[in-house]
Amino acid sequence: MEAPASLPTVVNLAPGVPVRVAAVGRVICPVSEIPSLRAPLQQFFGDKISVSILKQADELTLFSLAALRSAIIQYGITKEQQAGWGVAANPCLPGRNRMKDSLEKYHAQGAWSVSPHYIPHCLLHSLSGLLSQALGINGPNMGIGGVPGTQEDVCLGMASWIAGGDVTGGWMVWANWRDDISTGPNAIGEAFVVGVESANERSSPGETGWKAISRLIPEAATP
Repeated sequence: MEAPASLPTVVNLAPGVPVRVAAVGRVICPVSEIPSLRAPLQQFFGDKISVSILKQADELTLFSLAALRSAIIQYGITKEQQAGWGVAANPCLPGRNRMKDSLEKYHAQGAWSVSPHYIPHCLLHSLSGLLSQALGINGPNMGIGGVPGTQEDVCLGMASWIAGGDVTGGWMVWANWRDDISTGPNAIGEAFVVGVESANERSSPGETGWKAISRLIPEAATP
């Protein structure tokens, strides 16, 4: 992915909560290419995430890790820079495919056919928790919304942490299936991440929250 010509110095996550944009990343991935995501992710986050964890992770989590990897590489985000950061993530309808498969297996074969790994990997907070582990950061992490139309809530969640002094910055993450299709040959998933840091200076008046952040969405990176 080519880096944007420039990132805005400061934007408002909420009224009175300016942040400096440190990095952005976006990945769009057809369902057929999901298996190819795991090897580069394991190599990049290998000291924090095992092959078995990536095998069990929800597809939306894999998309988000790929977008995070792209942003870190593109903008040179260091571990030291992320000290004191948190993760606020909005996976849209997480675990939908695994739930469908689990219900079908349960109906046909009973409880012993359903993997217990569904629970830790496919809930609302699973994505933010695994990203925190992958990054090795100790700030708060939280799954927010989880349904269509809740993009703004991620900005408000991060703004409350920063305004309250809970974090010095963090990653905001959005992941979803395009066209509301999560299975079949035409299914395509995507994730968009933004790294922000608290800012002391004032931002120019104008759009806040998701309206301001969504203007930063770059062209998609190759997973």
